[in-house]
Amino acid sequence: MAAYGWEHEQRNSVELHKATYYTLRLQHPTLPSQLVVSARMRAGEALTSALTRKAHGKPVCCPLWKTAEIERS
Repeated sequence: MAAYGWEHEQRNSVELHKATYYTLRLQHPTLPSQLVVSARMRAGEALTSALTRKAHGKPVCCPLWKTAEIERS
């Protein structure tokens, strides 16, 4: 979602939802819908911050997240 928003300079989370939700649900059918919505909200917040910094001429790149590694015992 962040990559889509960055490419299209879209920070509005409703527009991000419209553009990405169904595609993501098809790609990840076992992922609960609430997690997709939560990811969209996080991406929207990060994009708002990044695009605002970009508009002020500050160096910035597309927001990225690292996946958490789960330790198995």
